[in-house]
Amino acid sequence: MSDRLKAVALKKGDSIGIITPASMVASAELVAKIIKYIEESGFRPVVGEFVWPVSGIPSDQVKKAELESFWLDEEIKALWCLRGGYGTIRLLPLLNYRLLGQQAKILIGFSDITALELGLWQKNRLVSYHGPVLTHFDRPFSMENAFSILLGNNSPNYIWPDHEWGISNLLTIRPGKAQGHFLGGNIATLCSLIGTEYWPDFHQALLFLEEVEEESNRLDRLLVQLKLNRVFHNVAAVMVGRCRPVAGETEADLQKVFVNNLKDLACPVAYGFPIGHIEQQWTLLQGGFGEVDTVSGECRLLEAPVL
Repeated sequence: MSDRLKAVALKKGDSIGIITPASMVASAELVAKIIKYIEESGFRPVVGEFVWPVSGIPSDQVKKAELESFWLDEEIKALWCLRGGYGTIRLLPLLNYRLLGQQAKILIGFSDITALELGLWQKNRLVSYHGPVLTHFDRPFSMENAFSILLGNNSPNYIWPDHEWGISNLLTIRPGKAQGHFLGGNIATLCSLIGTEYWPDFHQALLFLEEVEEESNRLDRLLVQLKLNRVFHNVAAVMVGRCRPVAGETEADLQKVFVNNLKDLACPVAYGFPIGHIEQQWTLLQGGFGEVDTVSGECRLLEAPVL
């Protein structure tokens, strides 16, 4: 897609803006550890005003202003979200997309950040990075994979690494191999975008999904909502990340829900990719072109991750 916006590669010494478009954290000690981690990784942290715990919740307008200010700051090469939670969707109607479209910027996060990533894809065709938030700085596999992608250390034929769970445990729901643009994220956040101007076109996309601590009946309702909106109708493949169940349920209970809802699709489908709220997490490109094999579990990027 020639009309996409893609940021230049991050390099050591660059400034990384730490932002909080979703929920805040309550621990100043945690923030200090994150800042130290960024510095020790060879980068300069630029800390948003509401990264540090404060009394009260910043308004949507204040969050919007800070995000746009960081985006337009040419010294800041990446915006790394502190955490997920809730609130990102509230910013979508406030953002100045023409302003944000003036330059590509690395944006990375997941969970509630799905709304911002897909909104910027739909409005500006920005390639962003669905990867760990900074509260997960102490997860080596996830952070190393993220930095490898953002620094451009990977060839245009990059294969994402195996992970702790292992491809031998992948649950193939429909076998096959497909190519397309990676698009997706948190299921509940996706459903909240249906019917809005920020809903992307998933035609021939490699749709990736993740969820955490949703009861199986609620998960079923979310998947049925996606089905009724024909989201799965023309996708190239569906990649489901491992989902952490609520107390009293098992991962197998959630797997059954995915199988029941996705087994009759006409495209390759598998459950168990390292995507989402898990210890070992891949960083995928929202809008990046790649290939997935739902039998072997191999996931391949077919373009450079950054410019």
